[in-house]
Amino acid sequence: MKIAVLILQTTAMLWSLTLDEAINRAEQFSPELKQAQANVRYTKALKSEAYSNYFPTLSATYSYKYRDKATLFSRTDSYQYGLVGNYNLFNGLADFLNVANAKEQIKISNLQEKAIKEDLILAVKNTYIELLKIKKEVSVQKDALKLLSKQYDDIKNRFELGMSAKNELLQVDVSLQNTKHALLKAQSAKIKKRAQLFKLLNGNLKVDETIEEIDNINFPTFSLNNLKKEMLNQRSELAVLKIKTNQLKMQRNIIRADYIPKVNITLNHTIYDKSEKLGSSIALPKDETTAIVNATWKLFEGGKTLAKEEAKIEELSINNSEIDSLIQSLEFQLHEAYEDYLLAKNSQKIAQHSLASAKENYRIISDLNSEGSIEAVTLLDARLDLTQSQTLLNNAQLDLYIAYAKLERIVEAKIR
Repeated sequence: MKIAVLILQTTAMLWSLTLDEAINRAEQFSPELKQAQANVRYTKALKSEAYSNYFPTLSATYSYKYRDKATLFSRTDSYQYGLVGNYNLFNGLADFLNVANAKEQIKISNLQEKAIKEDLILAVKNTYIELLKIKKEVSVQKDALKLLSKQYDDIKNRFELGMSAKNELLQVDVSLQNTKHALLKAQSAKIKKRAQLFKLLNGNLKVDETIEEIDNINFPTFSLNNLKKEMLNQRSELAVLKIKTNQLKMQRNIIRADYIPKVNITLNHTIYDKSEKLGSSIALPKDETTAIVNATWKLFEGGKTLAKEEAKIEELSINNSEIDSLIQSLEFQLHEAYEDYLLAKNSQKIAQHSLASAKENYRIISDLNSEGSIEAVTLLDARLDLTQSQTLLNNAQLDLYIAYAKLERIVEAKIR
């Protein structure tokens, strides 16, 4: 017998889902998160591309020429091949700034991945907890239905014996039908919410896989000011805009690099099909090596560079305004979530007290009903109070989890 019970418990554990496991599956299979991770790899590749400008280039050349008529200095057909090397000695600091800009872009892509992951975690927590609330509501309504069914049978027997009025029987019947309807609504809501969790896990949720209760958390006490400081230090979106400020300054300096001269050197070694002489002089050598140093300095572009620089300055101003706007929005979200958290904590305390009172009241009324000293409607009211109090406590406890999860998302850090 003990072995059978152990097997059943083990099977239940194998086919159950915890909140942590749900989060892990969402992170593993989320298309949005995979896209963000690919973007991180993409920006790293762009950094390697930017670094390549520091290295020389080398290319091989080959050409073949055919003429229908030969001349004194050319034959009907000829060919040549060679190697060409090029190296930028100085590019007006543009290469250095492009590398720095690419590094900042990697930071941005990492932060964007982090933000997407945090949003995904909150979405999973919300859906998982809402599913738990509905699951508990289904259980509460089932218990209420059992008690009301028993009460209906008792009232029916008493009515048939002439000990109860018909209106009492009808009142219990109405309450019984309402409870059946509430149970159907809860079961339907459970199906819909489970489908939502299925979608968040990208289909990785088995049909017969049940969700487990959440471990009890000792919710900490914290101040709004400390949360605000943590949020301003940790929030990804804010960090992205601050990095973008640095990027825009770099891009402005890259534009200014057009005012600075650029120098590069080209080495070319060419081999011809054969040498040519004109008298005692060499008209075309068999091979030759050339070195060319090019220096360019843009003196005037019709104001194009200046206009690009002014546009970048305005873009920087827009970005600074976005930072101010985002800070205000985040502070509002934090205040709202903080108040929701405090309300949820107080609601939980009230619900605990309410349930304890409702249980005791139902016990007393039930005993009196068994003695036949009270009307059935009084027991119905007590039963309704008990059901509502149980639902209220279940929702209050899980609402506290949600409020806490929202605070952690807004701060983007574990609150301990």
